[in-house]
Amino acid sequence: VDAAEAVAELGDRLSDQINEAIELVQKAVDQATHFGGSLTEAGEAIREFDDPARLAGVVESLVQATETMGHASLELNRRLKASSTKVDQLQSDLLRFQEETHTDALTGIGNRRFFDSVLRTEMSRARRGGRPLCLCMTDIDHFKHWNDTFGHVAGDATLRSVAGLLSETVRDYDSVARYGGEEFAIILPETSL
Repeated sequence: VDAAEAVAELGDRLSDQINEAIELVQKAVDQATHFGGSLTEAGEAIREFDDPARLAGVVESLVQATETMGHASLELNRRLKASSTKVDQLQSDLLRFQEETHTDALTGIGNRRFFDSVLRTEMSRARRGGRPLCLCMTDIDHFKHWNDTFGHVAGDATLRSVAGLLSETVRDYDSVARYGGEEFAIILPETSL
């Protein structure tokens, strides 16, 4: 399962869990409405009572309705807590998968998907606000020769080193991404040429 499918599946599960929580809340509202109706009926019966035996029956029905409502409330509370825990876990998983789909596994910086997303957002923001935006594209010269001469382990270390250097050099609100292979991109909002 690729990350995009996993994110979609988590989104569906999160949606199902939220719908279940909504149904639980609606059930609680229905139960509270029913309980309120029982209280209203009992109140009317008490006002009209002329027989102590009848009053005892009304009190007994109130006690039963209260016990039923108490048990239902406890069960609802238990189920809502369980649902809340599931929602929290699903949200955490969703955020983790979203992060994974935007992170280059080798270098730990943004990947091409991240780059495309941030560039669209920043271009839109720059156009709307009439603000400058700069994009730097760079690559590592003679990287294939380096890889062929020193091996892929050294090549991977070089890519990680360059990614780290770029990340350390930019401002907090700039975005660094591995564009592909040995190519990197830096998105610089609020920056002119």
